[in-house]
Amino acid sequence: MVELTEGFEVLGRLIHRDQHLWRPRPFMDPNVAWRAALPEVYAWLMGLSYEAIDGLDRHLSIPATAPPRLRRLAEELEAVTRPLRAPLARIELRPDRRLLWKVPGRKWSQIEALASVAGEVLQRVGRRSPEPVRIVDWCAGKGHLGRLIAHSHPATRVTHLERQLSLCETGARLAERAGRADTSVFVPVDVLTQPDKASAVLGPQTVAVGLHACGALSTRLVAAAVEREVPAVIVSTCCYHKLAADQDVYLPYSGPGRQLGLELDRGALRLPTADEVNAGAARRRRRRRELAWRQGFQLLVAEATGDERYHPLGALPRRHLGKGFEHFCRHVAAALSLQLPARWSPEKAEAAGWERSRAARALALLRGLYRRPLETWLICDRAVGLLERGYRATVGVFCEPGITPRNLALVACRSD
Repeated sequence: MVELTEGFEVLGRLIHRDQHLWRPRPFMDPNVAWRAALPEVYAWLMGLSYEAIDGLDRHLSIPATAPPRLRRLAEELEAVTRPLRAPLARIELRPDRRLLWKVPGRKWSQIEALASVAGEVLQRVGRRSPEPVRIVDWCAGKGHLGRLIAHSHPATRVTHLERQLSLCETGARLAERAGRADTSVFVPVDVLTQPDKASAVLGPQTVAVGLHACGALSTRLVAAAVEREVPAVIVSTCCYHKLAADQDVYLPYSGPGRQLGLELDRGALRLPTADEVNAGAARRRRRRRELAWRQGFQLLVAEATGDERYHPLGALPRRHLGKGFEHFCRHVAAALSLQLPARWSPEKAEAAGWERSRAARALALLRGLYRRPLETWLICDRAVGLLERGYRATVGVFCEPGITPRNLALVACRSD
């Protein structure tokens, strides 16, 4: 495996170098800044059909028919990123079927995969310490992850931290049903607004775990684990754009990360999760229609006002998407006080929206090549920061992308 810090720095320089390629957002501005520098790439992308765009977007594979410069770029990104995401060590679990009660299959597969990684870490920590280790399930929800880890290690007690009291109550009932009531404790706490209360449950004999802790939640977990000198932390992150309320940009955790000077706002941090790997066909169709209608609406506003700037519409109620394009435009315009032309053809405007959406999705394929590298860089930043603070740290894959595209996890153990 490539040495973590070295690989992280190489990846960071590549991402920093190519900002002009991944920062432009074609849905907001189709006149992407890289068009003049890569005219053959622009022309090839603009010529793609709907079907070709769908296939490339889902798999991010660049075919042999693509321009050589695009193929070389994809190969370079993969060569730099792949060594930083090797499969993580795991143990085999044999869970009791009572633990699976009312847990959807794909979600259970995610839980089982990360629990098997945590189990391997627990074995290592247990060999080094004669004292029993306690699990802290960070932002636990109903406690499925902590409960499965504890089931595989019967002597282990689990403290579940969860903001919603209703989930704590449900989790406690599930623990009782699984025969783990005597070793499971649920603590209702918001780890961001009550950091001292959350950190107080961590300590030298605890192992902290977190599955898909959004943005600032996983950042807080890593910081609290260091502060409390926990023996090990295992965390998988999602929704990187969900920063703390007082932050507008991501604050790197490692020295090399800060030195790079890569400013990532919420818009940039959405890139790693801008995929549809596991979205069903119906959901993809709804999303395609919404994007086309948004683009058609933007064209109408530009026609009416002469202002071609993109107007963010924010999250829209689903009811606006179920009554036709004309209804959508008139209701959104009224709700946001935006002007439409005095006379316009809904059929022509919708067709123009579909075409502009196709072009935007095609151009966004270049930006999409940086989803995984940027996600890898963000996780490695925390891993390198933990190295600097006396931990041995690894970043790797804990399950197949078909189970969840957010399948990277950070595993860190104290060196002492």
